[in-house]
Amino acid sequence: MSDEQKTASSPDEAPPVTSENVEVPAAAAGQWVMPKPVFRKSSGYLPRGFEKLYGQADGTAATAVAAAVTTEEPSADEVEVLPQPDLAEEVVYAEPAPPAPVKTRSTAMRITLLVLGLLAMAAIIVAFLALIYFLFFSHPSESQVLN
Repeated sequence: MSDEQKTASSPDEAPPVTSENVEVPAAAAGQWVMPKPVFRKSSGYLPRGFEKLYGQADGTAATAVAAAVTTEEPSADEVEVLPQPDLAEEVVYAEPAPPAPVKTRSTAMRITLLVLGLLAMAAIIVAFLALIYFLFFSHPSESQVLN
């Protein structure tokens, strides 16, 4: 193998096609080829017999479809009823209990809890900042006098 050998160019490296008439190379045997597109034209009218089968848009039912769809219910002799499985536990449907009354706290209790919550948050912030100061900014070796 030599470094001067050229590798086959991939489709990504090919220059972009800018003309309208593009010739597509034929696919090799055994490769998948996209089928040719089929363009169909429509007259804009419904197929013959469509209105007779499916009725009008105003809701009138078609007699042909109604006649084809109507079926008789099978008699009890024709229906095979299979044995039903036994339930492990009996399901009892009870009426749900009425909701418990909502207890409201007094205004004094709300203010007390708010103040305690704010004090707790302030204490946590002070403790965090003190920890950061002593770990990173305080140098006890510099504050001692050497003998």
